[in-house]
Amino acid sequence: MRYSMDRIVEILRERECEKIRIDGDEVWCCCPLPDHEDETPSFSINCEKGIYNCFRCGGGLVSNLLREWGYEPEQQVRTTDVEALSHMSIALREALSNRKPHRKQERLSAITPGKISRVGVRYLRTRGFSRGQIRKLARNWGVRTDNYGFRTKLVFPVEDPHGGIAFEITRSPFRKQWLYQKGSPKSSTLYGLGHAVRAAATDVIVAEGVFDVLKLWVLGFHAVGILGAIVSDVQVALLSQFETVIWMLDADVAGRSGTARNWAKLHGHGIQQFAVDVAPRSDPAEIESEEEIVQILSNRGWRPEDQAWRRMMRKGLI
Repeated sequence: MRYSMDRIVEILRERECEKIRIDGDEVWCCCPLPDHEDETPSFSINCEKGIYNCFRCGGGLVSNLLREWGYEPEQQVRTTDVEALSHMSIALREALSNRKPHRKQERLSAITPGKISRVGVRYLRTRGFSRGQIRKLARNWGVRTDNYGFRTKLVFPVEDPHGGIAFEITRSPFRKQWLYQKGSPKSSTLYGLGHAVRAAATDVIVAEGVFDVLKLWVLGFHAVGILGAIVSDVQVALLSQFETVIWMLDADVAGRSGTARNWAKLHGHGIQQFAVDVAPRSDPAEIESEEEIVQILSNRGWRPEDQAWRRMMRKGLI
């Protein structure tokens, strides 16, 4: 059973737990269980798996723990409070600000220009990026390559909501596999959020993966990535700062199912939503031109008379 992170933080605050922080899908604090005087946070609740654990006291199901505390988990935790999520609660903001930084975040406080080797450039060319676009990705997004030859890997820094580096994603040009740093808080940020915020974007396209976001960006559109098919409660709160959200997930079962579920999660926040299908393309990363994106938007629900259309089509993004 999945639980609302916002509600879990609120409950821990009601029980006067100390040093509450968020790390990925987990909420950490000093242990609230009896007979444990905890000064260093050793108690965690995994909102995705619905379990809790203390290094000293052990763990169990969150539902049983909440019943012991006098809460009804089905009504108060499992269901999402749409009105509360339209803006991050003070408790959730404080917990996010106390999120334990990854080791590499200490030396990477902001995105810096990267350098891409020849192997990396050749691979990105096969993904539809021109040499000029690759240079801009290195300069503006910090894309770089580490190591050389058959050990080469592309590195994509991911910003957190506060502008620092939350974690890095790597991909080998020789294997179709994305690698995330251990403990990466994927559900606590949006890939490309910093670029959209700095550009004062009011409308964004929401895609799944890294290449989807980068391709949309180099073609002139503000885009963010949820790094999956389903948005978390924190990502819903982050998306609520925009006026228009265009769901452009992959054209597969997971993408279409995710679009429906994400639409329902964001419904009621006062945000204009559109859902478009990139078929016959399998994902937005395969789109080759701005004209193709315009055609996709026009054919699948986007109305050119909408004011958001003109804002979305403004240039000067790269």
